[in-house]
Amino acid sequence: MAKARKYYTLLVMYSEEKPYRYCIEAGSYDMHEMQEEKQEYASKGHGVKIIRTSDKQADIDAEVSRLNANM
Repeated sequence: MAKARKYYTLLVMYSEEKPYRYCIEAGSYDMHEMQEEKQEYASKGHGVKIIRTSDKQADIDAEVSRLNANM
């Protein structure tokens, strides 16, 4: 069985008011690409985070939900 590829997702927090929530903004198998995107959003004052999961949407959604629930 093939090993799942690492997938990087850029999360952006647009709201300055509670409840704070991360939203999926972009995704890639290339971490460098996501780091460049992260810098762009951070320079505009947004909260940003890169997560690493499998490339399955259900896994990405579950991690975003977990992060938002712990805020």
